[in-house]
Amino acid sequence: MDLREKIEYVWNNTKILRNVEKNLFTFGDTALPYFLVAELVKGNPSTFVREGEVIIKRPLIYTPYQDTPHFKGFGEKEKEYSSFIIHRMAYIPPYTYQNASKSFYISSDNVEETSARLSKRLDEEGNNLTAIINTMMDMWEVSVMRYSIERMVKSLPSNITELKERGFLS
Repeated sequence: MDLREKIEYVWNNTKILRNVEKNLFTFGDTALPYFLVAELVKGNPSTFVREGEVIIKRPLIYTPYQDTPHFKGFGEKEKEYSSFIIHRMAYIPPYTYQNASKSFYISSDNVEETSARLSKRLDEEGNNLTAIINTMMDMWEVSVMRYSIERMVKSLPSNITELKERGFLS
């Protein structure tokens, strides 16, 4: 599989196991915390778990030259992945998408059990802002980019409504 096929495969096969219905802030930065879960080795019940957060930052001033988003903290292949996604997969507003991995560990349980345990823990903590995303271990960056873009797209209607209410759109 070439890089294009792998990116498309991961993009299409990323599963949001615990979705969050959080809209991005219209006038400020938004944090999107997540847990990634991935099968460590095919056929082995162990699961790789990565905890992280993407901060989506809107520019303070829009200029005519500011037409592409900026991805930061998405690993060694961030430029390759983001360039492909920007040019072939989706329109993305020119925000800064800053990823920060907080921790990672190996669970001896399979992906389903690990996800269920994480979801239960988040529920017990009253945390309804953290997503759980199932991905491929070697291309987790694409899944986090997809999740961030999806949250941004789903936020557009409420962001547009807020802009209208404040008189920015007539």
